[in-house]
Amino acid sequence: MWSKNNLAHRTTWAVFYALEQYGSTFDKSEKKKMSQLAFYDPDNSSPMRTGKARSLASQVDKIFRKLQGAKFETGINRKKAVTEMTKLLTSKDKTMMDLASLNDSLYKFYGEES
Repeated sequence: MWSKNNLAHRTTWAVFYALEQYGSTFDKSEKKKMSQLAFYDPDNSSPMRTGKARSLASQVDKIFRKLQGAKFETGINRKKAVTEMTKLLTSKDKTMMDLASLNDSLYKFYGEES
């Protein structure tokens, strides 16, 4: 369930909003599809779209860790986190909820209970 009380949901929404990937309020973002994000251009080739997604995933990873104080979950490293996020970002029908759930499995967000 999409919730402002979930740090992964709130942080994912805030970072993508700040990066101007969409303009929706938190409450209207749960079902936003990856194909509706600014980086996703259906006219781009698959390799180009993947490159854009990887660049975005790398930015998001840095913001999560360096500005938001997130740490990797056990067994996760930067390469794995960026790769997994890239895969999801290039899946046009995946939603912001799917992305936030993935991020919750990759990162322990600052202030998140153990």
